[in-house]
Amino acid sequence: MKKISLKYSVAGFFKVFVRSPIMALAALCLLTGTILVFSFTFAATRNIDHISENHGNICILLSDECDEKSNAEIRRILDGLRKKEIIDSIDYMSKSETLEQQKARYPEHSKLFASFTPENSPFKASFTVSVLDDSGYKKIREALSELSFDKLDENGEVLLDEVGEAIKYKAVAEFRDDASTIESIKSAGDKLVGFLGVLIPVMMLVCIILISAVVRIGIFDQREEISLMRAIGATHTYMSAQFIIEGLTLGAVSSIASIIIIGSVYGPIAKKLADSMKFFAPLAFSDIALGVIVISCVSGIVVGLAGSLLASTRYIPKR
Repeated sequence: MKKISLKYSVAGFFKVFVRSPIMALAALCLLTGTILVFSFTFAATRNIDHISENHGNICILLSDECDEKSNAEIRRILDGLRKKEIIDSIDYMSKSETLEQQKARYPEHSKLFASFTPENSPFKASFTVSVLDDSGYKKIREALSELSFDKLDENGEVLLDEVGEAIKYKAVAEFRDDASTIESIKSAGDKLVGFLGVLIPVMMLVCIILISAVVRIGIFDQREEISLMRAIGATHTYMSAQFIIEGLTLGAVSSIASIIIIGSVYGPIAKKLADSMKFFAPLAFSDIALGVIVISCVSGIVVGLAGSLLASTRYIPKR
């Protein structure tokens, strides 16, 4: 009898699309969408936490007058800050390297970049430094903001002003850090999570009601069979099982669909974000895959079970 019930229940899942195709498809799509929203919220939260843990970078744009000697002095100061565990890594990029990077990043503007050479490039040489905590931004600025060097002529001689004093230039043209950007992302993320924390339960409740309606139609469609089984002694639990499996199967299919979709689109989205924001290194999908799978499966099973139980408890006679 159990084998017959299982076969009957699995077949019933396909029958729901015959009995009420619009409602069944709507329930499947809405539940898949709800699970996707839940999963993307989880992924966004994990990435925001990841950004907060890494604090970000500070980009030190150098004056055009900086030569190898001044660059070496800046690196010496930065190495000292790294030994004090204020910063984590130091990356240097020359004017020519920066130009090539921008060419690769924006190939659609190749004609514009063709007019630039390392000598007349509008891009500056820079040091990009990752900080270990928020105080690193201030300490790097304090160490480098007043740093200056003697300006040299084309022969390497020190240039003098009218009174014979050496003309100096500031080594750093501009500081650009990610502190404000990271704080904005964290703030926006908190607001988004707060909004979705209200929206997701509402969407799940709608999914439960919709699945319950789909299962209820199945119960009414098979009321004669249910009456016959009840007459020969079938229990309420036995008769409900086939409809509960229908709801669980709807939930399982939605879970699988959402996992496939997020697994397909997460990588390209993360790559696009990484390309557009230098400081942002999104987590790989493998880092969040377990959480996404657990959230998807639990959400689908709970909603499918709740919807089918709501209908079977209410509309299948107990006596």
